[in-house]
Amino acid sequence: MGERGLVRFRKMAQDAARAYWRFTILWLIIGAVLGILASLSLLVPGFHTSHPLPGYGRLVSAHRACMIHGVLMTAVMAQAYTLLPRLTKSRVKSVRFSLIAAWIGFAIVAVGIIQIIAGMGSGREYSDLPTGFAILFWFYLIAVAIDLSLLLAGSNVMASNPSSLNRNSRQANSLSESR
Repeated sequence: MGERGLVRFRKMAQDAARAYWRFTILWLIIGAVLGILASLSLLVPGFHTSHPLPGYGRLVSAHRACMIHGVLMTAVMAQAYTLLPRLTKSRVKSVRFSLIAAWIGFAIVAVGIIQIIAGMGSGREYSDLPTGFAILFWFYLIAVAIDLSLLLAGSNVMASNPSSLNRNSRQANSLSESR
């Protein structure tokens, strides 16, 4: 791969992490708006009669799902795609898959939150996504975990020689004992 191709590849790898960071910020804004709307329905009497919004329970469920599945999970993925390539000094194996996975995760959570607001949520607290979308979300997490494990498998961290680690730890122990 030429230098131009390497620069393009690095830019695409950064785009995967940036996509997750952008989705994290977007979900944080959407979650904040849903939380404000839910709190307004408690603070302002007659707020729902003057505005065509779903009830307090649906807004709180949508807010909770947005914060857990949207903000928290995408922030963890963004952190992983940002730090793991830097710490392991390796490349993301499938950058296109990482970008596609970011969009698929966004779509799963978005449609799930729309269904919660429409009244088709599961009704389970902290697991408010409809059951079909919750299963899709778990498959999405497994696919991203496999992608990240491929990143770790190609790194020098996993391929290091255990005998050299033992030798280095013995040298460190002998230095600490001599002091």
